Amino acid sequence: MYCSTYHKRTFPHVAAWQVARHHPKWVPVELVDTHGPTAPKNRGGSKRTKTSDSGNYTTSASDNLPQMNLNDEPLDEPDQPLDEPVEEDTPTKPRRRRGGDSSSKGKEAVAESIFRIEEEKITQFKKAEQRKETMMTLKVEREQAYKEHLKTIERQNDLKILCENHAHLDEPFKSIVIEQKCAICAKWGWEMPSV
Repeated sequence: MYCSTYHKRTFPHVAAWQVARHHPKWVPVELVDTHGPTAPKNRGGSKRTKTSDSGNYTTSASDNLPQMNLNDEPLDEPDQPLDEPVEEDTPTKPRRRRGGDSSSKGKEAVAESIFRIEEEKITQFKKAEQRKETMMTLKVEREQAYKEHLKTIERQNDLKILCENHAHLDEPFKSIVIEQKCAICAKWGWEMPSV
């Protein structure tokens, strides 16, 4: 029944079931008629019927209940006196042995593994910090190289402007170009070429 209900191949607790199935606590007792008019599928409850002899009404539910005499001896253990406690056949869990060596070894092993884990975390943190510093250094170096590149391009453009001939220009433009060349020479520390 277990295998079909839970779609399993085998029942894992067969030994425990064999011990417990005959125990009085687990013996099935049917108190309600499952096939008669008071079966659980009939939700209307018990029906009253009139008996022909006395004219009194009786319920069909009272006919279906088993007759119990409380003075009877228990069915499973008829010879046992009532004053003595009943011993149960339930299996007991084996007690764990207390050993100073095994528990201290276990604690030492746990402490050692925690220590190793902490050391590994610290090592990983240090490696992450080193990678972060390396990345920042590379970023600064790249920014400096880019700035130097821009400065070289600016210097080349300024040198082109400085080397161009401006003698053919008319006066309003010629004075502007000369002022621009003076500013370029002052910026880079060059000598002003002859005009």
